[in-house]
Amino acid sequence: MNLHDILHVALYEAKQQRRQWEFRLFVFIAVIGITLYQFFLQGQGYCSNWKMVALPCSVPLVNAYLYSVVQSLFVILMVTDFPRREKLGGALDPIHARPMENGEYTWGRVLGNMILFGAVNLLVMLCCVFFVNLNSMAPLGIQYYIFYFVTLNIPSLVFVMGLSLWLSRVFRWRYLTMVLLFLWCVVSVIWLPYRLHGILDFLGTGVPNLFSGVTGHVGLWYYLLHRLGFLLLGLGLLAYSVRGVERLPSTLKQVRRYSLGGVTLVVSGLLCGVVMAVSYIPARNARESYRESFRKHWLGMPCHVSSHDITLRQEGENLDVRSDLVVCNLNGKEVKQPLLFLNPGLRVTALEENGRALPFTRDGQVLVIDRSLASGDTLRLRVSYSGRIDERFTDLHIPDDSYEDSFRFDNFFPTGRRSAFVSDDYLLVTSACGWYPTALPPVNPVYPVCSGKDMTRFRLTVAHPRQRELFSQGIASTGADSSYFRPSHVLSGISLCGGQFETVELDIDSMKFVVSSFGIPAPLSEHFEALDLNGI
Repeated sequence: MNLHDILHVALYEAKQQRRQWEFRLFVFIAVIGITLYQFFLQGQGYCSNWKMVALPCSVPLVNAYLYSVVQSLFVILMVTDFPRREKLGGALDPIHARPMENGEYTWGRVLGNMILFGAVNLLVMLCCVFFVNLNSMAPLGIQYYIFYFVTLNIPSLVFVMGLSLWLSRVFRWRYLTMVLLFLWCVVSVIWLPYRLHGILDFLGTGVPNLFSGVTGHVGLWYYLLHRLGFLLLGLGLLAYSVRGVERLPSTLKQVRRYSLGGVTLVVSGLLCGVVMAVSYIPARNARESYRESFRKHWLGMPCHVSSHDITLRQEGENLDVRSDLVVCNLNGKEVKQPLLFLNPGLRVTALEENGRALPFTRDGQVLVIDRSLASGDTLRLRVSYSGRIDERFTDLHIPDDSYEDSFRFDNFFPTGRRSAFVSDDYLLVTSACGWYPTALPPVNPVYPVCSGKDMTRFRLTVAHPRQRELFSQGIASTGADSSYFRPSHVLSGISLCGGQFETVELDIDSMKFVVSSFGIPAPLSEHFEALDLNGI
């Protein structure tokens, strides 16, 4: 493959295409239309959906998505015209007369169009930064523009170019090809993102692809695998379309080589989709096993935890916890094997009664204690456990299809589903994820309406906290190397949140308001500064 010939064809193709009315119309719609639409959609004072400005990736993602949609329509219009232009000759005759392989000719034309669309993409991004992002409440992050340019716009461009060129060489009827591809684009916008986890959507709308300013990307490997799949599909279709060029090839071996390479790339892209589809199977199997554990052991005679002292130590993404709890039997008869429920990802290292080890068995989230408890009797336990939170345990009452829905009542921003965050920068564990042992499960997975609440007096101690600020229920206090939370009344559950927060205090009419955030956004700070305290 001669790189000089490819670049020569690419330059010639770029000059030819930029003179076409289709490309000039595309530049106008992309630069003017997208910028104005985003300004009224996400500009300060216009936003009606908080997610449009709440995330640092909100504006770059909408920009990349809108550009990909407009780009796809004009790529179809321009690339499906390749065979017709080749037959007419004219401006392409000097290129056809050069002694080059058909592969070099095809890749040169593709590269020329990619250069044009890439340049317009960069121009649209710059317009978005200066006219939308800097006039919006959304934080500015140049790195997100670059990320979506590389992972969203480029794979979409390559895939649509490959599919358009391949279909135009297969059907050899431009208008039929255009109709089919336009219909595919419409289906990809309004239907495919919400089916099969968005795997078939070349725009990636149905795949969680958001960035949090705190926890980063919501599902980076899954999103990149999706984009890699469509990139490989596009490259494979482009390579295979070389055999359809109506120009004598240098050798038949060269045609077979491109055909084989194209098929290999297409199969590789399809395999990426298969891997994405089967990646949901382990989670479904695990969630079903947790439901089965509940059915197997639940007898409808739960005990009651009257008090619960929790001491937590965090080690990276692992939790090391000790629970001292008082378990009471409030049932009218003896409980032969009291049950405790704990997140399956947390491994129990010791279970003791008054310093004496108690035998127990573990089945998923269920701890079965081999010690009978008479009616009205109490049991003082110390449970030591450690490990990582298994987020598949949460929301077992939700059907798997709903659990896997990444949109969660939003048709554009797929947030995915997370139930716990454990890192040095951010810590969030709630009672729903079962991070401490309870006598009642967070939810009844078989009959959700029968889910109960166990009112308990909690005491929480966080040893050697890794976060600057910690928040939980109760009165907070700090010691030399620990933070303490002492609720003044019984609770149905306790949660813990920690992070490298910045805190702003406001004294308003003898009341103190405290706002903690990962950096106070400028619009929020300006709002507080402009607040008329005398009018409150």
